[in-house]
Amino acid sequence: MKGLRSGKKWLVLGGAALALAATPMAVVAASSQGGSGLDQQNFVLTTTSASTSSTAWANVPGLRDHAVCARDGVSATVSLVLTGAPADVRVRLNDATTVKPGSVRFDPGSGTTGFSFTFVQPVSNGIQSFDVQWRSPTGGAVTLARGDLNVLFEDGTCG
Repeated sequence: MKGLRSGKKWLVLGGAALALAATPMAVVAASSQGGSGLDQQNFVLTTTSASTSSTAWANVPGLRDHAVCARDGVSATVSLVLTGAPADVRVRLNDATTVKPGSVRFDPGSGTTGFSFTFVQPVSNGIQSFDVQWRSPTGGAVTLARGDLNVLFEDGTCG
């Protein structure tokens, strides 16, 4: 292929040349998409302070057992105001599934800092229960000043 810069591998299929690069292929393999027709927004919030220094996962007080009737896909946005040590945060669905992409780390550093992250998950039609969970990866004390869980979803069919 005359005139092409080196550094790319080329694959010729039926006369068409395609550039292959390892990194984009890995990203494509790890990506997915989904969605649903958005019908509802439902939220729960807490202004009650809570702390943990446990390295084991536990429900965040005030942000657990939040149930909605949903189908197809849901998004769950968690917003927390934290102080102290870093905290790993995740959302669990129906006490069984860790909502994608899994846990994220919120690190308040030396002050009080607000954090927000959106988790997404395809779901079957029915009641979906959400729990926000946290742990201290270092064993240091992390304190919640306030927080919320906001769930966006398509109405399911529930009895």
